[in-house]
Amino acid sequence: MKNEKVTSPTGAFAIEGKVLVPIMEKAPATGEAAAGSVRAYIASLGYEDGQLHTVITFTSNKVACICFRKWSKVPALVIVKSEGAISYAEVESEIAAIDWGFEWEQLKFTESLPSN
Repeated sequence: MKNEKVTSPTGAFAIEGKVLVPIMEKAPATGEAAAGSVRAYIASLGYEDGQLHTVITFTSNKVACICFRKWSKVPALVIVKSEGAISYAEVESEIAAIDWGFEWEQLKFTESLPSN
């Protein structure tokens, strides 16, 4: 249900279609990613570095960040600011507030940088 609130003890949720799936345990450290970090959650969902684009939602009272499949508006992960309940409708509202022109420019800039 789009308006049904879901809770997660970690504050992180995988997004499958329009369903929030609570991530029940803190993501373990992997490589350079610290345990419980955004990168660790991305890795725990099976994504490699560079497959998702993270949007920090500075003005949101509830959502810390949303990770999207690169060059799309398809969300894969959301992390809330505090361990509380959130609905997919609230995530959609946050997505609607994103300045996509700015985000696309950031992706273009990042991809133009030389890799190490």
